[in-house]
Amino acid sequence: MAGVDGERPLALPLGPLGAFDTTTTSPQLYVRSGEVRLEYLRLGEEGAVVDSDVEARDRFHALFLPKEPTVVGGRRFTIRDFDEEIRKEASRRIGREQELETLEAAVRGLASGALWVAGPAGIGKSNLMASLMQLLRTRDDANESALAASTPTRTLVYPYRFRAGDDRCGRSPFLAYLSERLRASDALTPEEQETGEDEDAEAQGKKRAKKPQDAAAYDPVREVRDLLARLAPDQRVLLVLDGLDEITERDPRFVEDVLFRLRGEQVTLVAAGRGERGLPEAFRKIGALEPFPGGLQPMSPDDIRALLLTRTGPARRGLLGRDKEDKSSPGAVRNSFIERVAERSEGLPIYVNYVIGDLNAGKLSPDQAQALPAGLHAYHDELLRRASIGDLQAVTPPTLVLLALSHEPLTVRELATLLVRSGRLETADEALVEKALQAIGAMVKKAPDPDGEDGFTLFHDSLRTHVLGSESLTQTVGTLRASLAEASLRPAGDAVDLYLYRCGVRHLLDADRVPEALALLTNFELVMARFLRLESTGRAAAEWYADWDRVRLRAGRLEGAARVWWDFARTTRHLFERAGWASWRVLFQAAMDHADDSPVTVAAEAYETSGKRNWAWLRWVNRPKVWQESPCLAVFAGHTAGVRGALELADGRVLSWSNDGTLRLWDGQSGAALAVLERHTYDMVIGAS
Repeated sequence: MAGVDGERPLALPLGPLGAFDTTTTSPQLYVRSGEVRLEYLRLGEEGAVVDSDVEARDRFHALFLPKEPTVVGGRRFTIRDFDEEIRKEASRRIGREQELETLEAAVRGLASGALWVAGPAGIGKSNLMASLMQLLRTRDDANESALAASTPTRTLVYPYRFRAGDDRCGRSPFLAYLSERLRASDALTPEEQETGEDEDAEAQGKKRAKKPQDAAAYDPVREVRDLLARLAPDQRVLLVLDGLDEITERDPRFVEDVLFRLRGEQVTLVAAGRGERGLPEAFRKIGALEPFPGGLQPMSPDDIRALLLTRTGPARRGLLGRDKEDKSSPGAVRNSFIERVAERSEGLPIYVNYVIGDLNAGKLSPDQAQALPAGLHAYHDELLRRASIGDLQAVTPPTLVLLALSHEPLTVRELATLLVRSGRLETADEALVEKALQAIGAMVKKAPDPDGEDGFTLFHDSLRTHVLGSESLTQTVGTLRASLAEASLRPAGDAVDLYLYRCGVRHLLDADRVPEALALLTNFELVMARFLRLESTGRAAAEWYADWDRVRLRAGRLEGAARVWWDFARTTRHLFERAGWASWRVLFQAAMDHADDSPVTVAAEAYETSGKRNWAWLRWVNRPKVWQESPCLAVFAGHTAGVRGALELADGRVLSWSNDGTLRLWDGQSGAALAVLERHTYDMVIGAS
């Protein structure tokens, strides 16, 4: 290939591709890397795209997609970003040009406040939002993004995607993501320093109260708000969020308790989700801009045609062969197959993508328009029917169901191990699992798990709902749900232990095994193992408390040993949030100090004397001999001066006031901080009461 402007000639060696198929002498053209395998088109031959085997895929990736070197000592951030999947999703966009321009213009003209994009499942919101995220994050030497070029302020763009089955789908990881990125940016003004001499105690207390670490122990929302309050005057933060319906399904108060509390003059929210669970009403209540008032509209027939012709391999010739001149419109063409796709898809891109997969795999022909399923629901049924027949019958349906039940992406090794534990496989045959994933390739996608490995999850949340509610999979769903719950109680030192430590309590609750979920949270040896194995994530304690909240919501009033454990957990929670010691050390020391007859302390001493840890010095001489439930309603860890008083409100919340000039509102059950009101004095509080 000739060079440009006198540069050295360019060459593209195609030799390595010839090694990927020894069954034919036909040269092959690499089409794309599918979610599971590579796909090739044999030149000069009719037929479907050819799939590589696993080894060929791995060799190809080694040549053309070298992995980043492993970072010694862990990643810089504990919460992974979404950059790679955003780039991948945005690169798939075909059409929707006008919608993207409308959305980008609306964001550019919004200095603060909120913007809301709604639409039904499968309409293409995620692809449009990914395209917007990529547009806003793109920078080059000549010109910054359209957004940055149009405003005198600097803009930090933080994209976040909430996905069922992704470990980042929760308020804690979201807030940790924001906190880490803001602290690492250069957009914050320095924290105020105390003089200690020239100011009185009240003034010093007010300054200390503004520090994010003061309230971080119980209120991560407050921590992020404090960071946002330190934004430089010319700085703006743009939060671009997708999938709000998927987190709201699991956390109904997320939007009100988290998102809306982060709003400010320098903070703009751009959010998308299905128009359900009260989301449209909540955003309208705060006056959010809606660039698509009736929701995102279906794809146009022209966009569907472009999508089909761009993404199909050998079938493209057959598609074009069905073009007929439209006599009613000179220069236009009609295509009966594409028209049928547009009609039966109802403009949903997810349906069109299923059609493309079937065309490329040879399971559908442009001559078979009548075979197109009548709607997305019917297509999901058809895909499930295919998964239940053939040589892979024993492993393909349970693989699909495991992905629907999982709370994180699962690797091939984890899937194989779970299939062994459920009795579906005798040995962890990863090659067979690869074949099963290939069989359901249209229904899955790759996604990184919390450990940074490539895992698999379902292509769309609507498919997850369909699988779990399918009458044809009732028995498979039931037995695998029970198997996951059982596996959560018995770590086996195998490939799924880390996953089960993170998600085991949720699987027990999914199976309505609330007492066993509570037992898992109060098994000291398993809790210590969990903290030790998950310490590198920096979220071991936070996830343990999140599980406590889930279990208490289901169990109601706690009794017996569980009541003692919860008393221990809620009165020591602030210790886990302090920087310094590893959380497992805090757990062990706090447990040893609880009380002589406390089941927590008894279990900790048994753990220590068993030889697993030898820290006899941790026993304090002033440890209580008899446990008594703490009358403590909340730990006022956010106050920086003497607490002058506290009042339990009629709804169970607690209001406290202090010499630091703040009023703080707490959840009476968990001790979580709900709100902080500054610049209040003791006299003001007494007068108001």
